Amino acid sequence: MKFLTVFALFVCVSVSATFGQTSTSFYVSTNGDDSNPGTEAAPWRTIQHAADNARAGSTVNIRGGVYEELVNISASGNSSDGFITFRSYPGETAILDATRFTPTARSGIVTIHDQSYVRVQGLEIRNFRTSEHRLTPLGISVTVTRLPRRLVRELDLLSETAVEVMEAVPNGPAAVAGIRSHDIIVAANDRIVGSVDDLHRLLSGRLAGTSGAKNAFAIPEGTHGEMELSVIRDERITRITVTPRLAGQ
Repeated sequence: MKFLTVFALFVCVSVSATFGQTSTSFYVSTNGDDSNPGTEAAPWRTIQHAADNARAGSTVNIRGGVYEELVNISASGNSSDGFITFRSYPGETAILDATRFTPTARSGIVTIHDQSYVRVQGLEIRNFRTSEHRLTPLGISVTVTRLPRRLVRELDLLSETAVEVMEAVPNGPAAVAGIRSHDIIVAANDRIVGSVDDLHRLLSGRLAGTSGAKNAFAIPEGTHGEMELSVIRDERITRITVTPRLAGQ
């Protein structure tokens, strides 16, 4: 049986936040407990509990091991207090594994919706699969980034928002297509990409690879041909041609 597999796409988002606090470090461990204070000596058990408690300036250090959960990040950092950072504990690898979850619509292992100044670093995100190519398994579900007005003017752009890639997983569909970390996608086939929804509509709502194949993006059956993405790279427009393939191939 062929499966769709996920790729992790990290982006910076643009909606301003009102949360704030001084820099704080929290800890999560597979042998922790969510009733603990979240310190290194008494860590929390779930990443979701950390996400529910983190605020601007917080760093969530996740000890190595496998965490079987889906995570929704519903808080923002800000420019004065700093990012909310979720990262693997130095020298270790935290793994978010979704083997026991079934993707539905635009579900993701990590969802960051309408938040800003959020970073996810060094986590392995895996095993969000389905045999139904009409579903959209995403490593991370994301929103938009707001472009500096200077850049909008200089590049003669038609939208002040776009989709910024914070990390394209090596050998994943986005990376194979030529997308790099910090590329900002502003158009696809000369159609404005001002949000992730725009990009999903243009790519039939799916950004996924197929098991055992290094293809780029999934498109609906009966749709063929190349797609040209316009991205901002080093403050210049770069055009990347991708060849979408059927999700079931």
